[in-house]
Amino acid sequence: VLSRGATISPSVGQAQDFSSPVVYTVTAQDGSTTRDWTVTVVHGLSTLTSITAFSFTEETGPAVINDLDSTIFIEVAFGTNLSALVPTITASFGATVTPGSDIAYNFTGPAYYLVTAEDGITDRLWTVNVTERPPRTGTSITAFTLPELVSPATINGGVQLVMGRVPYGTDITSLIPNIGISPGASMDPLGGVPTDFTNPVDYRVTAEDGSTFQDWVVAILVDPNTETDIISFDIPELLAPATIDNTLHTVVGSVPFGTDLSVLVPSIGLSGGASIDPVSDVATDFSSMVSYTVTADDGVTLQDWTVTITEGPASTETDITAFSIPELTSAAIIDNTLHTI
Repeated sequence: VLSRGATISPSVGQAQDFSSPVVYTVTAQDGSTTRDWTVTVVHGLSTLTSITAFSFTEETGPAVINDLDSTIFIEVAFGTNLSALVPTITASFGATVTPGSDIAYNFTGPAYYLVTAEDGITDRLWTVNVTERPPRTGTSITAFTLPELVSPATINGGVQLVMGRVPYGTDITSLIPNIGISPGASMDPLGGVPTDFTNPVDYRVTAEDGSTFQDWVVAILVDPNTETDIISFDIPELLAPATIDNTLHTVVGSVPFGTDLSVLVPSIGLSGGASIDPVSDVATDFSSMVSYTVTADDGVTLQDWTVTITEGPASTETDITAFSIPELTSAAIIDNTLHTI
């Protein structure tokens, strides 16, 4: 701001380098009277000595920093080696911290840090107290997954039981479970490895404190088969394999002409775990169509089948197939074209 009517050079509003003194020339309103002014700008050195941030990678929560009494309280995870922790420290602008940030230090007892302000004179001693979080005592299985599960596993913490279901036909002798447990706890046997779940598997979860434990049982059930197919049908007298239609649920076969249909014994193959009524491998009267009911492995799903066995046509062959006389000197020659012997 200048005297009335005066002007200045360099002009107002022009960026200026004040790393060294700058001379301004003020010219009075008369246009001829001038005066040089020297402007010197210097930094003001800070006297602040605060620690504004203090942290460890092992911390369980933010540090409590009290700027009034120059103390810091911070907790780290159970099992942390307090004798060689590396803190990250932020202090007031321009200040220095001794020992410095990112330098290993012994925190088994109170640790002391000297913060020296930017002015190089003002300093303050800070006390840092580090405590180790008490060990946790959780012994829970919190999650259990298998790629083969048909629905999420049921985890019952009241009776320490985990149950899961896999589809029919799954090989449960080498399943790889992914198991979540309480923070800091360990488990035996381990998850993530092939495990035979043919029978329920016992797991022991040991808490972070190393002494508290809980035994769990994991049971994997295989869903029953719901198929109700007849996959094979055989009678010793059949002229050719029976025709099995899994769409119409019919079985059709033929036996030689003259066979007694009332006492045939069928051998019937079914879907895994299924049962059939009437039962297989007993004499059955096939003089007329026979109805069978196939019950699936689940004990609920049913399918009715019909089996029809018929006699083949009577033979029209008139061949002599063998001819012998005890006195023959060689085998008789049978010609079924010329009909001679």
